[in-house]
Amino acid sequence: MKDFDEKTIIKQISPLHKQYAGSGSKSEFARTLGISAFTYSYYENNGVPPIEILLKICEVIGADFEWLLTGRSTEKRFAFGAIP
Repeated sequence: MKDFDEKTIIKQISPLHKQYAGSGSKSEFARTLGISAFTYSYYENNGVPPIEILLKICEVIGADFEWLLTGRSTEKRFAFGAIP
C-alpha cells in the first residue's frame, strides 16, 4: 500500500457524509457508522478514526480502502463515482 498521512485521510472522509446522506446531516451518517455525531465531526475535522471506523466507512460508502487512505486506488471502485 502506498504512503498516507492524516491530512489525506481527513480530506477523503470530509465529503463522504454528503455523498451518503445527500443534504442530510452528519448525524445520519454517524448513526450508520455506529458513532455519535460529535465523534464523527471530530474525525471529519481533526483526527483519523480508528481502523474499524475506516473499514465501516468503506463498507457503507462502497469505497476502496486504499482510496480512503491515499486518495488513489488500483481498483475501479470509488465512493459514489469519486475519481482518484
